[in-house]
Amino acid sequence: MSAYSHSPIFMAPPPFSAGDGLRTYIEREAVSMKTLLPQWTAFRQLVGSLSEKAGRETISLTSPEEFPDGFCRQDPLWRFRCSDDVPTTVHFRMGANARRGESASFSEQISSYSSRLIEQDQGYCEGGDVIPIFGTNLIFIGERQNISDEEVRTDAAGIEWFTDVMREFGFLVQRVPFHHVLHLTTCASYLGKADDGMHCVGLNPASVKPRVFQNFRIRVIETPEGEGWAANGVPIGEHTILQKGYPKFYQAVLDAGFSRERLHLVDLKEAEKTETSATCMVNDETLHPGLTKTAA
Repeated sequence: MSAYSHSPIFMAPPPFSAGDGLRTYIEREAVSMKTLLPQWTAFRQLVGSLSEKAGRETISLTSPEEFPDGFCRQDPLWRFRCSDDVPTTVHFRMGANARRGESASFSEQISSYSSRLIEQDQGYCEGGDVIPIFGTNLIFIGERQNISDEEVRTDAAGIEWFTDVMREFGFLVQRVPFHHVLHLTTCASYLGKADDGMHCVGLNPASVKPRVFQNFRIRVIETPEGEGWAANGVPIGEHTILQKGYPKFYQAVLDAGFSRERLHLVDLKEAEKTETSATCMVNDETLHPGLTKTAA
C-alpha cells in the first residue's frame, strides 16, 4: 500500500460568483458558468479517475458564494506529512484581504482529515506560490518581484516563516523570484517524473528563470511563446494532467521523456478568464521522502 493511499485530494466547484473574483494581471472578462461548470466537472472526473488508479480518493467540497475565488483550493492551506506520518495542515494567512476567510472555511471542511494544524502568525503566504517536488524534501516558494503593497500574496516575512516551519519537519525550501503573473504556479509547476526517472518542471521563461530549478538537477520544460498558461500541470500517481489548447508545449513534454499514455488533457479555457489554472483547483498532500520510502 502506498503512503498516499489514505491521503485524499480535495477540490471544490466554482461558485456562481466566480466571475466576481480578483484579477491582477489579466483583463476582466465575462465568465460563463454554463461553460465553466462543465469544464470543472470534466476536470474533477479526470482527477478522480487518476487518483482512483493510484489507490486514492478525490473529495469534492463546497465553495461558499461569499468567496468567488474559493474554488482555488490550492491557496488557503498547505498539507503535508513528515516522517512521523501525521497528517498536517498549514493554515495560511493569505495576502489577498478578500480571500482571508477561505482558510478557516476550508480548514473546517477537512478537519477530520488532519491531525495537526499550524496557524501562520507572521507575514502572508498563499499555496499558489508553493511547488513541492514529490518524492523529495525539496519545496520551491515564489517571491514575486516589483509589486505594490496592494498586490502582495506572499511576502518576505511569510516566506521566512514557511521556510522555518518546514525546516523543522525536514523539508528544504528554496526561493524562486518571478514576475508578471499572479502566483509561482501560474508560470511553473511540477509535472512529475519523466519515463527515465528525472523530476520535471514546466516553466514559462518569460516569468521565471530556468536555472533556479536546474541547479537542483530538475529537468525544465519551457513553454513556447504564446503558450505561457501551459506551464500548469497536475501529477497524480504515474499520470500528469495538462491544459488543453497548447499543442507545442504538449509536444515538448513528450520530447522531454513522458510517454503519451501518461499525459491527459483537460479544457480549462473558461477558468483561465478567472486567472485560474489546473494547479489552483487541486489541493494535494506532500509526503516527506522518509515516509514514502518506508511505506509498505
